[in-house]
Amino acid sequence: MGCNKDKKVDRKFKTNWKIYNLAMKNEDEWFIQNAKKIIDRMPEPWEISKRGRPPHPPKSLVLALLLKSKHQKTYRGLESFL
Repeated sequence: MGCNKDKKVDRKFKTNWKIYNLAMKNEDEWFIQNAKKIIDRMPEPWEISKRGRPPHPPKSLVLALLLKSKHQKTYRGLESFL
């Protein structure tokens, strides 16, 4: 009926290697900058209490967890990366 599923479309795009290399070089820096902008707009999930152990800063924890999941590293591996 006009729909040919056997026909393959082979598209080749020319890669601009200069731009690609620049993007790969700065990918982590751009990721961290954008993640920080988004995280800073969000409210903190809890208030600091007068009693007990002081909590870790939640915004820093979220950024660390985003980096950990993006790079698929352990906490120790992420520490060496940073």
